[in-house]
Amino acid sequence: MKLYVASKSRHWSFWAALRACGLPVAASWIDAEFNRTGAEPSPDHWVRHWETCCREAAEADITLMVAHEDERQMGALVEIGCALAAGKRVFLVSPHDWSWAHHARVRRFDSLADAVTAIMAGAMGERLRLAKG
Repeated sequence: MKLYVASKSRHWSFWAALRACGLPVAASWIDAEFNRTGAEPSPDHWVRHWETCCREAAEADITLMVAHEDERQMGALVEIGCALAAGKRVFLVSPHDWSWAHHARVRRFDSLADAVTAIMAGAMGERLRLAKG
C-alpha cells in the first residue's frame, strides 16, 4: 500500500518520523532540501516539485491530509484534487468544514491516531488477502 501525506511543509519531520516507524509513506516532498534549509526553490525546481507531488498523490492508494485549525491550506488542496481526480481515496483529519469532505471517496477522522489505525488495518488486510492469493 502506498500512502501520500498532504499537510503544511513545516510538518515534514513529523511525517519522516512516522515513515521511519513503518507507516508506508510515499511522498518525496518530505525529503526536499528546502524543508531543511529554508532556501527558496527556483521556478524550474517548483515545476518539478509540483509534477512529482501531483503524480505521487495520484499514484497513492490513500492520500492522508492533516490540516490544523490554525493553518491555511494551499498545496495540500492541490494534492487532494490530484488524488480524487485519479479515483483514489482521501483520509482527512481536520476541523475545517470543507464541502469536498463529503465526497464519496473522502473519509473523515477525528484524530491522526484514528486515521493511522485505519490505514494500518487496511494494509494488514491487504497483506493477508495477497498471502491467501
